[in-house]
Parts: sequence; C-alpha cells; structure tokens
Amino acid sequence: MSYLQFHFLFILPPIALLAVMVRHRIRAAHLACLGLVALIAVAFALPWDHAAVARGIWGFDEAKVLVRVWLLPVEEIVFFVFETLLVGLLCILFLPSIPRGK
Repeated sequence: MSYLQFHFLFILPPIALLAVMVRHRIRAAHLACLGLVALIAVAFALPWDHAAVARGIWGFDEAKVLVRVWLLPVEEIVFFVFETLLVGLLCILFLPSIPRGK
C-alpha cells in the first residue's frame, strides 16, 4: 500500500466524517487556529523527521512515494496536517459550543 492510499483509506474518511459532524459548530476562528497549529506541526516535525531519515533511523520505500521534499515524501508532510485536522475537529466536536456572535 502506498502512503497516498493509506491517506485515502484511513485518514481522509474520518476527517470527512468529522467535518460533516461539526459543520454547524465550526467558526472562522476555528479554521484560523487549525491552520496555525498545522503550520506549527509541520515546522516542528519536518526537521526532526528529516534528521531521522538522514541518519537511517527510518525511511520510506521509493516505489511508494510520489514526491520528496527534503528527504521526506510529500505524503508525510501532508500527514502532519491531516493529524492536526483530526485532533482539531475532534476538539471542536467534543468541547462546549460557543454561541454565534461571541
């Protein structure tokens, strides 16, 4: 299974389900926060993940990777964003709702 197939089978369906479940609760501030946290996740995870691949701690099968950025598959970088979305959407789902206009 390629990394991209993994995303389509196991990551995107829960994101889509959660997005539908929170569609009436989500606000622009939520989206801004999710974007900021995703940016922070990528900025912090990218260097140490790259270092681990460079040192041979782990690697990625070349036949299952679309494109590399630095030494990482683009799918790995997208994974950082997808996981941030999953956790963020779960928080929006389970935390108390803020009334509109506040």
